Amino acid sequence: MSNITIATRRVEGICLRCGKVPARSGKLYCAECAKLFSAENKQRYINKKRKRQNKPTVADINRLAMENGMSYGKYVAMMNGKKK
Repeated sequence: MSNITIATRRVEGICLRCGKVPARSGKLYCAECAKLFSAENKQRYINKKRKRQNKPTVADINRLAMENGMSYGKYVAMMNGKKK
């Protein structure tokens, strides 16, 4: 691929992924690559959402810290492996 800007590729109708000319002008990807790109983005979103769900909330961490007789900051530092 040459050093053509995204704007130029959009005007000329060249797919950013495979270099083919897409059927629709003004699009960045041809129909095949658009489906692949959409599926990849969907999977990234799902993975990101799963990561967020596994994290404890600030309230949960604060409750655990109080149960252990620590402040929130000391407890978080201990969780991250830092000693003070």
